[in-house]
Amino acid sequence: MKDENSRKISFDYGWLSPLGRFYPVGWGDHDSWAQEHIKELVDWESLSLKERISSAGMGDVLMNRGWVLLHNPTHGIPFPTRKPEKRLTKAQADYLYNYYIDRGETARANEIFEDM
Repeated sequence: MKDENSRKISFDYGWLSPLGRFYPVGWGDHDSWAQEHIKELVDWESLSLKERISSAGMGDVLMNRGWVLLHNPTHGIPFPTRKPEKRLTKAQADYLYNYYIDRGETARANEIFEDM
């Protein structure tokens, strides 16, 4: 949802782990947040040298490991972005279903389980 201060952390935008834990992130700060938190979120030793120095960003590293980004460049209701080859986990689907129900987006909530 649109904030007066676009960098303010909102519970609408952020990262959703494969275990269904949501990490709120300020609008537009998803990649810098991933960069700051990557060592505590994934096994750093499992990253390839290419991933560690990737110019694509740590957000891609998270998505390659099944994380979902909830964002919207126009400040509207966020949509989930993930790697197409990565299916939602049950925990992610449950979280997203409730996320959209809580925001009055029943159609979007029901679409979540169509993707599984």
